[in-house]
Amino acid sequence: MLYRSKNITPEAKFWNWFSKNSKKLRKLEGMEILDAVSTELYKYDESLCALIGYGEREIFEIIISANGMASSADSVEQLCDAAPEIPGWKVIRFRPRFEDGCRGIKSEGVTIDIDGIQFVAYHDETKIGVEIYAHWRKPEDGDRTDALTFLMLDHTIGEYEVMCGIGFIEVHPLENAPENARPWSEFAEMFDENWTRQP
Repeated sequence: MLYRSKNITPEAKFWNWFSKNSKKLRKLEGMEILDAVSTELYKYDESLCALIGYGEREIFEIIISANGMASSADSVEQLCDAAPEIPGWKVIRFRPRFEDGCRGIKSEGVTIDIDGIQFVAYHDETKIGVEIYAHWRKPEDGDRTDALTFLMLDHTIGEYEVMCGIGFIEVHPLENAPENARPWSEFAEMFDENWTRQP
């Protein structure tokens, strides 16, 4: 499906390009496909990024991400709402959670060991704050949030949920975990029980 209009919207312009080139994109490899899609996506909104994956039944997946910025969430929603049916492709809004959570992911030279992560959660009416006690955190790092923490959260509960459902985040050494800290394997279930996506 292609949009035809003298006053074509920015969303339709992107999907027109994507639809016309969808078969060619499937033949590209590695960074070639990501570079091609990213170039067009940046014309729509420079704050967004795309991830390309391969799903079931020979279906390619394009994930439109807000890059972790809540201010760009509406832009992702508008673009994905406008997406037409594209044979051989599935459009996914925001980086999704993974079934196995963050187990085994690597970043900044660290491999995440979920047995070495604990948390304490604090709830209010709209968001959940979390203190994370992690095996890679050193005392001299302070309580700043690093890229590995955000990657771990994205894999565990999903990008949108992190942006809109998580309040404050603090990260501390594992040895400082209090007695009431819970294993990270329980975080997704805790989050789902205590946070509701707002309409």
